[in-house]
Amino acid sequence: MTPRRTLGFALIAALAIGPALAGAEEDRYEIRFARQQADGTREFLAGYEADAKAAGEFMQEDLVEVRQYLEGQIAGWDRVVSLYKDGKADEAKMEFDKRANIAPNLWKSRGRIEQRRRQQDATPTEMWYTRELENLPAASLAPLEAWCEARKKYAESIGELAKVWMPESTDTQIREVADKVRQLQVEAEIAEWTYRWSRENADLLRDRNLSPTVNEKVSAVQQTEEQLNQIRRQRAELERKWQQVEQVRREQINAANKARDAAVRARDEAQRELQKKPSQ
Repeated sequence: MTPRRTLGFALIAALAIGPALAGAEEDRYEIRFARQQADGTREFLAGYEADAKAAGEFMQEDLVEVRQYLEGQIAGWDRVVSLYKDGKADEAKMEFDKRANIAPNLWKSRGRIEQRRRQQDATPTEMWYTRELENLPAASLAPLEAWCEARKKYAESIGELAKVWMPESTDTQIREVADKVRQLQVEAEIAEWTYRWSRENADLLRDRNLSPTVNEKVSAVQQTEEQLNQIRRQRAELERKWQQVEQVRREQINAANKARDAAVRARDEAQRELQKKPSQ
């Protein structure tokens, strides 16, 4: 397992160590934790830089922003250590709490790399366009242009998703942009199908005067193709609604877990209070 993958587990494990002890013990725990986060983030940044370099031009602008962000996180954790060593426990605790809430979400920075790779794959290239022009029927030129434009819009939307994919972004912010990406992905798929179908139909109509029946059959095919496109859009809308409802369920499960935990704490506290009372 690479250091970049192990970082996420390390961050979560560190947060799950348990409640900090009081007084000096708490200080020592938080200093150890802060040092661990600073070192882990340095490893994460090194891995991110290597992956960004391999991803090419799409990642260069992101690399500057993410490096600045992660270096700020590292400096923050180093500041926590310095403040505790200087005896400024209250100020150090504030800085610690601010950083600890972000630490488990550092993996979102890596989401940028994945989205940029998607963007790179989705972006139409001159080589791709030239290849599609080979032996292209005249009737298929407009569908090809439409597919090219749909791919551009889809790729640009993935770029917008990459920009919002940062540790401090909420799941709602990411989901809103991701919904737009999915919609444009569907339109790009439909545009591709329409283009490829147009080539098949052009081949069927190559000898238009051969038989009127051929023209009628191809017209029927084109009507069916439009039905398929409508069904694909409807399916995409149902998938979007399913994801929205499924997200509501996850939030409800989280709320139920919090309510259960709160009830358990209240019960345990009540039992401890009873044990403190002298027996009658």
